[in-house]
Amino acid sequence: MFVSLRMLFLCVLFGAVVGCASRPPCEGDMSDDTADPNGFACTKPCECNNLLYAGSCEEGVCKASERESCKTPGQFGVCPLQPSQYIDACKQGLRVCLDAGVVEGLRWGDCKPPKTSEERGGELCLDGEDNDCDGLTDLADSDCADVCKPGMTRECYTGPDGTVGKGPCKAGSQQCTEKGTWGACQGSVLPGTETCNVIDDDCDGQVDEGIEGCRETRCQPGDALPCYKASQGCVQKGKTFECTGTCKAGIRRCGADGYYVTTCENATEPAKEECNGLDDDCDGKTDEPDTGAALSRICYTSTSGCTKQSDGTYKCVGVCKSGTQTCKDGAWLACQNEIIPGVEDCNGKDDNCDGKVDEDIKERFCYEGPTGTLGLGICTAGKQSCAAGKWGTCVGEVQPKAEICGNKQDDDCDGQVDDGC
Repeated sequence: MFVSLRMLFLCVLFGAVVGCASRPPCEGDMSDDTADPNGFACTKPCECNNLLYAGSCEEGVCKASERESCKTPGQFGVCPLQPSQYIDACKQGLRVCLDAGVVEGLRWGDCKPPKTSEERGGELCLDGEDNDCDGLTDLADSDCADVCKPGMTRECYTGPDGTVGKGPCKAGSQQCTEKGTWGACQGSVLPGTETCNVIDDDCDGQVDEGIEGCRETRCQPGDALPCYKASQGCVQKGKTFECTGTCKAGIRRCGADGYYVTTCENATEPAKEECNGLDDDCDGKTDEPDTGAALSRICYTSTSGCTKQSDGTYKCVGVCKSGTQTCKDGAWLACQNEIIPGVEDCNGKDDNCDGKVDEDIKERFCYEGPTGTLGLGICTAGKQSCAAGKWGTCVGEVQPKAEICGNKQDDDCDGQVDDGC
């Protein structure tokens, strides 16, 4: 009550100085206004806090300062919080770069505290904020190791440390599911039991170790035995190998010490499946990926509009987009569902994918009269201009009208002069 009476007294005595006029109606923490609110009477924070000025309502009067400039709309920036905004150890918040208007430009918004002091779980690991204030955001934080974005893939291996890359052991891959969690590890090869096969089955860096009599067979210079080390593609049948697809067995030569060497020469092991009509990965199927579906790839046939990236995807401009093509009978089919540059039209879109919208489209001829009347008698076309992605009103056209007898003109544009007179 004291503050209200004090403000009323000041407004009567110094109204023009203290700015006792009220601010525009607003709700929430910030208004869309850009006027300087300093000195104005207020009852709510948003009357003093707007797109250009950051302020508060203190004893019924606005106190504010102009916001700092920023460069990129929508960009997030780290900012210090007020003590009253601290959440546990988090003393920093985020602010977003706002568009305050053509004249005012881009300005930093209010500093907001994080939602929580924990960074764990699907939503918190994908919100773009460093919730636990450890300097790491979302998937870069080890607390979010089990969270992912649908469609992402990563390498995986569940075997003992130090075994991947030795012998047949290899890492696989896992894909992020629609629920934002990692799926099962596919395609990895884990250590097995060591057998006498010139393969490091248990992936410990040693071949055929601990197997009695495995290397006791003597050989003569020039002798050779068939061999194969990969876990897929060839199966040993006695002293020979039965192979699938492009895979084939190699040979082990007799070493200078009179024993067969462990190196397997000239063997062809499984490779990445290609669109060539061959079973490259030696799994008994042709031109198929590991998923079992038809082999496909991203494609784009135009020389402009989209640029191929290092990961095989395309970065596109305007309406242009890449498509997909499927392998059939060893050859890639036509690229489907791609959008290549077209002719620029007045539609508010970048139809020719050059980074500009509706450029060089100023006006066109138009005629809204009955079909077959344009160019007959007095009927002529007009012009309409392109603005904001739409064609404007047809200006200057002349449409048919009632025949005027005796003026020697085809007023109704039917190809006859003074007809019906």
